[in-house]
Amino acid sequence: MKQDKSIYFPRETTADMTDLVGLKAVNLAGMMALKLPVPPNFTVSTKCSADFADGRRPKSCGFMDEVRAAVAVIDHQAGRAFGDRRNPHLFAVRVGASVPSTHLMTAILNVGLNDETVEKLIELTGNPRFVYDAYGRLIATLGSAAFSNAVTRLRLSDFKHDFDEVAASLGCTRSSEMPIEALRQMCSIYKARIRAESGHEFPQHAYVQLQLAIEAGFRSWHGFQAVSQRRLANVSDTPGAAVTVQSMSFGNMGDDSGVGVCVASPWGGADDTIYGEFVPSAQHLEAADFGAVSIPLAYIDRDDPKIAGQIRRVRYTLAKSSEKARLFEFVVERGSLTVLRSRDSELTAPTAILSDYLSCLKAKQVGEFTMSPGGRFSGATQGNILAAA
Repeated sequence: MKQDKSIYFPRETTADMTDLVGLKAVNLAGMMALKLPVPPNFTVSTKCSADFADGRRPKSCGFMDEVRAAVAVIDHQAGRAFGDRRNPHLFAVRVGASVPSTHLMTAILNVGLNDETVEKLIELTGNPRFVYDAYGRLIATLGSAAFSNAVTRLRLSDFKHDFDEVAASLGCTRSSEMPIEALRQMCSIYKARIRAESGHEFPQHAYVQLQLAIEAGFRSWHGFQAVSQRRLANVSDTPGAAVTVQSMSFGNMGDDSGVGVCVASPWGGADDTIYGEFVPSAQHLEAADFGAVSIPLAYIDRDDPKIAGQIRRVRYTLAKSSEKARLFEFVVERGSLTVLRSRDSELTAPTAILSDYLSCLKAKQVGEFTMSPGGRFSGATQGNILAAA
């Protein structure tokens, strides 16, 4: 296995590479090997992680040259170009590690959007609600991850507070209920918070956003809470975190879009019920933090057989591939499903598995173990999970 480079694609990733690319990348590679609909992606390896210990930032981030070359590869696969003003290719940036870990960076979605591409994307999609919602989430997640330090303690909850204030003034509880002008206003409010708290403007260059997101992912591994959790669990700081960059799938494109989680169980039997939850018109299951409400997948089965059929195909494939029950997280964009991640579960009843997953989601521990003594997953082994958040 070559370890003299920083970037790995799924086709190069095998099950024994968790120390190099993390559980998340291995999981994605496994699902792609099963021919599941997984968005194009690549991973910046753990070898870069140590450079960001103790809050350091290397003077020269050598991995960015490899990142640019990797972006060109998945641009070609997606048929769009990152940073292009006419038809921008947008990314999700997520952190993974070789061991299940908590307190790592929240996923940063829609990397590549800026003031100019927002207007062009509105022209292309005819859907300003989707675009402003996506841009607001990027500003909030990148702002809280990239501009937070010992002095400037920007938190995602700060942006949530801004959202709640505006939503309450309009009598709304979720972004899909807010007027389009209010969503546009939220983007300005978020940028103003970053400016006031950090003294920085929100970056408009796509590659600056991407580099900040990747670096923030590495820094999160060295954050106080993440380190403290590892100390409690007697988990080593090495090899560190890896950062996966993946083409965006949009669950907030309208009524035929959304995000969800489903149970894939090997016991099968006569019960063809789809067990899971679905959040309509949302980008991420954590959109529940911004007022989104989930519904049982049984409603999807009733109201949209095409989407239900895609869910069943993924469920069947995953169930065949494992002797354990598995959970998979998915996005539906304009009626087309893509899979983001999956993990094994030790539980034996679909409703129990789902309840366990949603409880972890609420606690910001999706795909994770609570590593403190007596925690929810205390005593579980690394082999019980296939994806770290």
